[in-house]
Amino acid sequence: MRQSSFFSTMVVFLALFLSGVVFSKTKTVEERDPYEKINRTIFEFNRTLDKYFLKPVAVSYDTILPSFARQGISTVFSNVSDVPSGANALLQGKVKKTGRILMRIGINATLGFFGIFDVAKDMGLPQEKENFGQTLGVWGVPEGPYLVVPFLGSYTMRSGAGAVVDIYFDPIFVDNVADRNALFAIRTIDKRANLLKAENLIMGDPYIFIRNLYLQQSEYELNDGQVEDAFSGEEDFDDEDDWLDGEGDWLDDESDDDRENVITDDEDWLSD
Repeated sequence: MRQSSFFSTMVVFLALFLSGVVFSKTKTVEERDPYEKINRTIFEFNRTLDKYFLKPVAVSYDTILPSFARQGISTVFSNVSDVPSGANALLQGKVKKTGRILMRIGINATLGFFGIFDVAKDMGLPQEKENFGQTLGVWGVPEGPYLVVPFLGSYTMRSGAGAVVDIYFDPIFVDNVADRNALFAIRTIDKRANLLKAENLIMGDPYIFIRNLYLQQSEYELNDGQVEDAFSGEEDFDDEDDWLDGEGDWLDDESDDDRENVITDDEDWLSD
């Protein structure tokens, strides 16, 4: 069953990979978003879904669970994500980073009581995220166009291809379908709940804000913090309206810095 799922995953991955190769690296936002019209339509669909379904569930989750329980759940999911991050760091040839991530895994699995606490962070080993989309970028695969995917949120062609692989190798992608779906649902709700306080930060066009922020964040991660000005001459990137808007359900929630909490683990919604 799982082997069959793997081959299906790889077929999708190869299709996305081959499609992405035909797009050369572009400089302006317009060139990176050639499908803006349809992207906006899907964006509004996602936004409506969040407003009437995911956000109310997240509010209930945030209200019912005590803060220590929510923090523990968030930390466990965060620490579990170090496993694929370590694998991707190795695939990218980042040996020192791989070592640091492996140390984090060992410390948090033992001193952190199986990942309930992020002891490694307090010991000077903050989380360093890597995914297969970044690995493809390091290997020279072009970024491809910006896409908004129903239910899942923001991607580029390259990050979408990487997400297919990341989902399969996610540690919570267990064989039991019911357990897997439950874990994905809890993680998604937990992420959304962690973003409730960040919703009032946006003023302006939510679509432009999310798109520009996602593209800049992707570049930031790919280049380990070295970001070129990819938005010169484009819409201002200063509008800080709601971090969420329909895509908020899929934004990343790790770190105390809201700027770095933005859109990374979009694949978490996939549950089968």
